[in-house]
Amino acid sequence: MKPVLVLIFSLVLTSGSLISAHAGTYSVTKTADTADGICNADCSLREAVIAANNQPGADHIFLPAGVYVLTRSDPNNPNEQLSLTGDLDILESLSIVGAGAKDTVIDGGAGTVVSPDRVFDIGVPESFSLSHLTIRNGESQMGGGIKVRVPSTLLNIDGVVIRDNTAELVGGGVAVVAGKQAGAHTSLIIQNSALINNTAQQMGGAIWSNQGGDSSIIEINLTNVTMSQNKSVDPQYAGASVIQAVTSSSGAGKYSFKNVTIADNAGFGPGPMQDQAVHIGTTVGNPVAASVEFTNSIVQSCFAFINTNATVSSSHSIDKGNFCGFDPAFGNLVNTDPLLDLLQDNGGSTPTHALLPGSPAIDAGGNADCPLTDQRGAPRPVGAGCDIGAFELGGVPPKFPVCGNKKVESGEQCDDGNTANGDGCSDKCQFQKLDIYLEDRKWPQLRFPPPVMKPSERQTAPVR
Repeated sequence: MKPVLVLIFSLVLTSGSLISAHAGTYSVTKTADTADGICNADCSLREAVIAANNQPGADHIFLPAGVYVLTRSDPNNPNEQLSLTGDLDILESLSIVGAGAKDTVIDGGAGTVVSPDRVFDIGVPESFSLSHLTIRNGESQMGGGIKVRVPSTLLNIDGVVIRDNTAELVGGGVAVVAGKQAGAHTSLIIQNSALINNTAQQMGGAIWSNQGGDSSIIEINLTNVTMSQNKSVDPQYAGASVIQAVTSSSGAGKYSFKNVTIADNAGFGPGPMQDQAVHIGTTVGNPVAASVEFTNSIVQSCFAFINTNATVSSSHSIDKGNFCGFDPAFGNLVNTDPLLDLLQDNGGSTPTHALLPGSPAIDAGGNADCPLTDQRGAPRPVGAGCDIGAFELGGVPPKFPVCGNKKVESGEQCDDGNTANGDGCSDKCQFQKLDIYLEDRKWPQLRFPPPVMKPSERQTAPVR
């Protein structure tokens, strides 16, 4: 009998891409917030995060339906950075996939836990992604829901609801602190998501960012996003109710809003500042400037783009007032009521403002820049043109995830573009292990180490 070499390994495919051999995949099995240092058949979300932090490479956590309240608070050690107590500290590249924003909820414990904390504290100079879940009831001085505290980070949020979080200072929902490292490039990408009822005492009810200078860059890109009922509450600071972003020194800020709906937010500053939703500016003397682009978007109000080197471009967007600098020559509408319905469940996994009959946003968007779907996943465009904002009137969102379409959707762990088993992603779009048996004569054909991947495909452990 010929000897047989048996290789047993795991392949993880996400949206058709091969993940590094060092990557770990962890499935959470309980909602209790425990931390025994082991993620096995008995694994909490916190234990999965700790395991991922100790595993080099880009890891993955699958979070089933349930409410995960972070109860392990420690008021005597608020700055703990290993995820043992308080918020979940992310120290390695990681993706967390839930079963849907309606079904998978991570709760920071505000209102129920003594000394609650924010939900995520991101300290990895690589990438962190969240999809198909809700982040709520976080509370902290900066970044009630999420705080990014290192430069050169990519934060990708897809199909997520960030709601009911509070910051004592800035960034009720999300705070991004880019730092002053020369050449750093920090990116926040949010798509198909909603930021709702987040509160900052000073500035940035939903999002606050600060680019620290020294030729660094910060980018915030929003596509198919609803931002509603967020607020800043201290009139002394006159902070924006939705987004407050500042670029300083010699740094550059780039801010993009595509098919975004910003409505029903509240600021409490004096005079025209009282209703400001978006406030993006640069410090005096910054020669690089901040660039702001609105495409197919509905904006409740802007207050100011401080200093002349903050440039604004816009097309096919609606300003309910006339504060954003939208030029009607490019299909924009100013002093125009977009006629939005109340924020509610209109299908899909995240709340939206539907367009009422007769809304000027209907079919008024630019088709060239129109996403293929709206925030709910409904196909665009319906009718003569793309609707302005995050909601497409007449579009019907899918009721169930479609396995095999190369898009990881609610309830899926992976999607490699087919429904075959035995290739690392099952016919139900769940991770699976592969057992490969190779006869000894085939051994020379196997190459170790594996072929070098292109830079765009490679995921490596961050340098500490």
